[in-house]
Parts: sequence; C-alpha cells; structure tokens
Amino acid sequence: MFGLIHQVVVSRRVLRRIVIEAVEDFAAENVKYLELRSTPRDLPQDGATRADYVDEVVSALDECRARKDLDIEVRLLLSINRNQSLLLAEDTVDMALERKNKQNCPFIVGIDLSGNSERPESEFFRFEHVLERARAGGLKLAVHFAEHFDDDESDRILSFRPDRLGHACCLPEPLYAKMLALRIPVEVCLTSNVHTLARYRNDGDCTCSAEEKHEASGLCVCGFTSHPHGKLLANERGEEQQEVYPMCICTDDYGVLDTTLSTEYVRAAQAFALSEERILDIARASIDSIFDQSQVPRLRALFARNALQ
Repeated sequence: MFGLIHQVVVSRRVLRRIVIEAVEDFAAENVKYLELRSTPRDLPQDGATRADYVDEVVSALDECRARKDLDIEVRLLLSINRNQSLLLAEDTVDMALERKNKQNCPFIVGIDLSGNSERPESEFFRFEHVLERARAGGLKLAVHFAEHFDDDESDRILSFRPDRLGHACCLPEPLYAKMLALRIPVEVCLTSNVHTLARYRNDGDCTCSAEEKHEASGLCVCGFTSHPHGKLLANERGEEQQEVYPMCICTDDYGVLDTTLSTEYVRAAQAFALSEERILDIARASIDSIFDQSQVPRLRALFARNALQ
C-alpha cells in the first residue's frame, strides 16, 4: 500500500495538497492539537530533494495556521525509516535540528522511528546514536515498538526510554509490566494493531457471529476485544495502574486504514465497555504526552471548558 502511495506523491503540489487535507480532516473532527509525521524523500516529478520535501510540508502547515477556519495547532515529527540507510537517518535528524534550532521552525518537535523492524539491518541498536543526537538537540522521540514479538529488541527500546511508544502490542507480561513501571506513554492505534495482530490468530480463534463480521475493514469484533491494551484502556490493571496510564488513542495512517479518530474512540468504547467518564479520562491524559509542552495549559483549559458542556 505504501508503495502505491509513493507512486502517487511525486511532486510538491501533491504533497502540499495531502498535508492540507489531512489537517482539514482532523480539524473537522474537532481535534485541537495534532502531531503529523512524515518520512522525507525525493519527489521525482519536479526534482525536489528531501530537504525540499520537508520545507513543503512546513510551508503547508504555515498556510493552515494562517487560515481562520482551521482551529487546530499542528506539529511535525520527521520520520526515520529503519529500512533505509543510516546516512538518511542522520540527514533526517540534521534537517530537523537545522529547522528547529537555527531557523526557529515552530512546527518540528520530534523524530519518529518507523519501518519494518523484521527486515535485515533494521535493528534498533543501529539507530540509537542517531536518536541520541536528536534527543541532545532538544527533539522528542517516538518509536514504533513491539509490532511483532522480539523480546530482546523490545527490552532494549524500553531501556532507551523514548518519549512515546507506538503500538506496543506484542509484549510478554514481564516486558509489559516493565513498560508500565517506566510509564512511557503509548500510542494506541486499535484498527492498525488488529490488522497487525491478525498474523498471530488462527481461524479457530474467532468466535464472532456472522453479524459481528460486518466491518467494512474486514475486521471482526473479537479482534478488538482481545486487544492487548484492553485492560489498560479499561483501567483494570490493578495495583500497577493506580492512576490513568499515559496513553493516547491514535489513528496511525488513517487513509490507508479507512478510519478516523472518532471511529477509534468508538471502537475502544464498544470493545472494552468504556464509560463516558473513562473516555474523557483517556482523552484528558493524552494532553500530558504531547511533544510541544507549551500547548499543555491551553489544551487543559480548552478540555475543561468543553467537558462541562
């Protein structure tokens, strides 16, 4: 799917349109703070470089900020694809630091490590020094984590202590408990995770009736109810969870997955029988995990004002 997307996004004009439409989509859902992430690459149609790519995204965000009809603050994470070279990873960090610290870009706040960690030469340790340099330069770090079972890799990432973890859905209980003890915020992407976890499910694992298999995405109810973060979302981890764990419900690639943020909240509420109060707690707690901490007071006040309505 991502290969097809790359075949379509071949110019700055197309890239700009996609960024602006993404912001418009989330603003229409009443999202007030959004962190987008994008992997810089060359755009062959108009000869744009990776640096041009980043600058086009920043310019599009600047245009969105100037629009009176978009009541949303957007920040940007530049993504490192762990399936690409270390040279490109270094370049991505260079571009982020240059724009954040020297050009005073208000949008770039962090680095995201993504990609298929099962491929050769994609191990986390290869990128640690690059991420450490980003951290030293004031950038926040998000790492796609435990999307397949690899205990050594997962333990190493937990010990590195990124600012946020994406997914975290393939962990044995000891590592899950370690994650909770460290209180590293988790990005919970239910629909994305159910697709990922389908590889570990056997045909006999599904007990859903025909009526429960009507999801347009091809997913059934039990794929969600068996999600490994179910107890965490429902606040049922006992003594490990004396307060709301820092996490946020996210969409992952919402266009690819045919979902929305509202859909993800509905699916969480239905799968784990979450009360309205619990849903509000989860949404409120996510504020503390954002990468632009200067926005926290505004978002808390906005949340408190709207939660009373």
